[in-house]
Parts: sequence; structure tokens; C-alpha cells
Amino acid sequence: MIKRIFALMISAFMILTITACKKVDNKVEPEIGTQHDANDGIKTIQIITGEGYKEEYDEDSYDTIIKVAYPVVMLYYGDENNYSGLSKALEDNNKSEKEYLLNFLNENKDYATECYLEGNEYFSPFESSVTSYVRRADTQVTSILYFGYEYTGGVHGNYYYYGKNYDTKSGKELVLSDVINDKDKLAKAVSEQLDKHWSDIEFNESFDIAEIINDETAISWTLDYNGITIYFMPYSIASYASGVQIVTISNEEYPDVLKAEYKNTPSSYGIELSSDTPFYYDVTGDGVIDEIFAGGYESNEGDSGCIDITVNGESFEEEEWFYGYDATFVHTADGKNYIYYEILRENDYRETVCYDLSYGVKKAGSVDGGLRRIYHEGGDFLTTQDALTNPEGFYLKQTTQKLSTVSGYKEYRTGDDGIPVTDDTYFIFDEESTFTFTLLQDLEAEVYDEKKNTVNGNKTLKAGDEVLYYSTDNERFALLKCSDGTICRVEAVYDSDLGYIAIDGVNIEEIFDGIIFAG
Repeated sequence: MIKRIFALMISAFMILTITACKKVDNKVEPEIGTQHDANDGIKTIQIITGEGYKEEYDEDSYDTIIKVAYPVVMLYYGDENNYSGLSKALEDNNKSEKEYLLNFLNENKDYATECYLEGNEYFSPFESSVTSYVRRADTQVTSILYFGYEYTGGVHGNYYYYGKNYDTKSGKELVLSDVINDKDKLAKAVSEQLDKHWSDIEFNESFDIAEIINDETAISWTLDYNGITIYFMPYSIASYASGVQIVTISNEEYPDVLKAEYKNTPSSYGIELSSDTPFYYDVTGDGVIDEIFAGGYESNEGDSGCIDITVNGESFEEEEWFYGYDATFVHTADGKNYIYYEILRENDYRETVCYDLSYGVKKAGSVDGGLRRIYHEGGDFLTTQDALTNPEGFYLKQTTQKLSTVSGYKEYRTGDDGIPVTDDTYFIFDEESTFTFTLLQDLEAEVYDEKKNTVNGNKTLKAGDEVLYYSTDNERFALLKCSDGTICRVEAVYDSDLGYIAIDGVNIEEIFDGIIFAG
């Protein structure tokens, strides 16, 4: 029954529609995203994903007529030097996707405009979009899953999955025969998993799994931490209405299918999940993969949304007010499994909510902030974000409100209870988000050593001096950087009686010129 719901949801949707240091404003970020492991030295690498967006709209009504969204996948800052072959392979695929999607827009915009003008009351914008999901990212294998959707009028659009699998060290794209011991054994395993997980759909009478697998261009696949996953497109082995059929051939259940070298994985990792798409992983520890759906629906027109996680048909639901979400499966070194939901609320506020999969599904807790995002200037509205590939080191970004509204981030790791924890006191500010203040009056400040987290005397900042708003703990202190490079600390607290943030009882807006708070 779950498969039919999944297929109907997909159909309805279609019809309706790291390892490097980076200098940031004279700061050096700590290395994150690299996880050392005793298992043949395999460690995670950090990946950045993103999406570029472009549209054409009617100049009178501003209604969208046609739109495209292309994927961007690249290595974390600095790793393009460590894995130059992989970096080029990802760059080439980014370029290919962008060219295809921009060509789609140029070739279809005139026809889309004609359709819009003929009857815009029932018009749905033409669309072509591709979204990427990181399935595996370590020093041996990098595997990216792409989901594409295309609509050019009519009853429904077309959608598809495809995987890109690379040897991380060389950048060579892997083909199925590179990673599989025996295609006949793979075909047998796929048939068994189709019978187990997709028994409620009617397959095409003529399809032959062995024939499809032998034709390596006929299937889409990703190489995962727990095995290999095969994706069958609509019409491939069943009707369009049956949706996409997905099976995972796990190393535990089928130890002879995957070549030995590809079974070596880091002890902890993160996997990006496609919404309402089955994900197969043994979370119960019985050696048999479990079927997991991480989905939900967003708040709309005053209604609350809902988080919906299903494991082997048992559903966990929680009402949440949000406008979007991303889900990541997290496996820790001590064998625990979680799903992180990054939830988007009003005013771009983000929260990371942890759900524990140890015994059914339960909410473990949450922290403010979401994975670090960067909005790139330019005509295509490109946004990139860190993928959570390493639970032992990742950044969460949030908005601080101390001396101004500034976005900043801290390094986190998955805690013993699954909830992200940090040892950082102060936020790292994005370089483009920092402010320079001019002192309106003299100010006594502490001289602060950020490396030792100690105070070494005092310094008088003079009226007229310019200081950089350098950081904050967003609770008590703010750090200022002087023109001579000195870091100074001031205590800025909200005075509930006076109704403003003050330093030594004085309103900060009487001390600094250049303060900006978002409305």
C-alpha cells in the first residue's frame, strides 16, 4: 500500500506542477568534514551541493511562464586540489546540466508563452529541474543521486533518477561492472527485493531483469555505504502510475554481489534523502534492510505542516509549522541511526530536528540553525550549502542578534543522544555579512585572546575609531576587531526594563554608528 501512496504522490506532484582551511576575514576555519577511520584508511570527504534557478515571466502579471533549476555539486573549499580528477568530473557534469536546462528554457519559452496567453487560468508553468543528493562521499567512492522533472504541457510531466558514481582519487566515473562481482547474482538479488518491497504493483509481463542489468546504460544506480541501489524509471518495468521502483542490495544480505574494496566505508557518515522516496537501511540490527520514508507536507494558507517518518510501514507523525525541509540520514560510529530534518520557518529561520531510529521513531530534540548556505550573486540565483557527510564535524548556521543581525556558524558533531552539540563559544561570521562600526563615544573593552579564550587587560576604544563587528556568542558577549588587529570583547545584554541592548547601561545605538537589525 505504501508503494501505491508513493506513486500517487509522485504522479500528483507531476501533474500539479573537506578537508581544507578557508580564510574568512582574517579568521581561519578549523578543518571539518574529514573523518579518519581505522578501516583501511577510508574517511569521509565534504561535498557542497546547490541549485541555480532561472525563469521567464509575464511582464504584466508577473506569472511564471517557464522555469529551470540546475544542480551544482562540488568539493569542499581546498579539496579541488586534493582530488583534482573528481573536482573536474563534478565540474563537467555541472556544466552539462546547466547547458541542457538553459537550452530547454530557450527552446520552449516561446511555446510556453503561447500556451499561457491562450488560457492562463488553467496554465501550469513549463519546467525542467534537477536536484542532487549525496549518497556516499569518502576517499574511495563519491556517489551522487540526481532527481529530474520535466513538464511541457499535457496531463503530466516526466521524471527520472540517475546516479553518478566516481572513484574519488582519480575522478574516473565507475560503471556497473567496475563494482559488481557477478551480474547474474545481482539480477537474482534485484528480483528478490522487487518481490519483497514492490509486490503490490503489476509489473510489465515482458521485462527481464537480467537483460536490463546486462545493458549497463539501461539502469540508474548509486553506490551506497551499505550496498548498491538500483532505480527503475516509469515504464521500465511497470506503468507510469506505479512510479519509480527502488531496491537496495545490501552487503549483509548479499555478501557476494559487491566487490570487496567497495564495502570498506567510514564508521560514521551522512546520506541526503529524497523526500517521500524509499530508503533502505538496516536500522533494527537484524541483518535485513528496513524500508524508510522520510517525508511530510509543508504549512499552507494557515494550516500546520507535518513531519512523517515511516519505518517498515509504522508511521511516526508530528505536526510542525514550516515552509520547507531537507532530510539527512545519520549513522554514527557507535552504530546509532538518526534522521536530521532541517526545517525552514518564517524569515529564513532554520532549525535542525533529530529523530532517533533506534527503537521505532522518536524525537530526540533540536538545535537552532541549519547547514551552512551561501547565496551567490548573479542572474541565476545560485545557492549552495554544505552536505552533512560527516557527523563528527559539520557547520550549522544561524542568525545572531547582538550588535546587529548577522548570520554565523559553529562547528557541531552528533552527540551521544543524536542531538548536534558544539564546543564553540563564538560564531564564525560570513565575510560578506560583517559590519564596520564607528564609535560615537569612548568605550572601555577587554582585550581578548580567541585562541586561548582568555582576557589580557583592557583597552579604551576612542570616539571616531572604526571597528569590525567580529563575532558574538549571541548570549552575552560581542567581539570587535580594531584597526591594529586587536580583538576586544564587550558585554552587551538586553535590558528588559529599558527595552534595548546595552553596554554598561548605555544603548548600543548611542555607542556605535552602523548598527543594522533586520526588521
